[in-house]
Amino acid sequence: MLLVGATSPSSNKSNKNEDSKKETVSKKKETKSSSKKEKSNLQLSLNSTDIETDDKGIATITGKTSPKANVSVGMGIVGDSTEADSNGDFSLNYELSGDSNKEITIYSSLDGDTKNTKVTIKPNAQVLAAAEQKKAADEAAKKQAEEQKAREASIPTEYKSALRKAESYSSSMHMSRAGIYDQLTSDYGEQFAPEAAQYAIDNLKADYNANALEKAKSYQDNMAMSPEAIRDQLTSDAGEKFTPEEADYAVQHLNQ
Repeated sequence: MLLVGATSPSSNKSNKNEDSKKETVSKKKETKSSSKKEKSNLQLSLNSTDIETDDKGIATITGKTSPKANVSVGMGIVGDSTEADSNGDFSLNYELSGDSNKEITIYSSLDGDTKNTKVTIKPNAQVLAAAEQKKAADEAAKKQAEEQKAREASIPTEYKSALRKAESYSSSMHMSRAGIYDQLTSDYGEQFAPEAAQYAIDNLKADYNANALEKAKSYQDNMAMSPEAIRDQLTSDAGEKFTPEEADYAVQHLNQ
């Protein structure tokens, strides 16, 4: 007897295997497609693309990316890096050196996918202003020092010698301005030219009140003189030649 339209069991099994293989391949393709789709969903945005540093030169960079993504300044080898929180929020620090703007790149990576964006870091305006003031002050001081050096180089040796002598008379003998000048120009003293002596007096940094007080103490301790007698001796043309104001200061502070 001849049977028509019947299918053998082995044929059915073969068809099922083919269908199973096709379904497996299809699922793999769907998985790859889904994976690619997930990767393309990585987001990266910054709260600001122009950030000014604080007064210590530190810039704080904040933004949003995919949750748990790794975020870094540059490739994270030298710069700061962090992991975004469960909401995708992140914060990075960057230290700016120098006084110029700098553009840096922020990277976000997750599951093999990477995105990046640029941000410009600017120096703190107040720090820049302070740096400019310091620079100007340094340049002014340098210029002043150079000018002073040039002036000193042109000063005659006699003038410099007179100044050194004047400093000695002031510090060791506590003499008055007029007394020092007379000693410098006297034929019985240092015999400097009047111009050299005047240069010395003009450039001598002396506290004549303090000198007068030291002289007053000497007269009181060694000669037991009264305050009025001391005052007269301090101001006398034949004595110390201090000014009346310097003598008053000395007498007022004599026993303090």
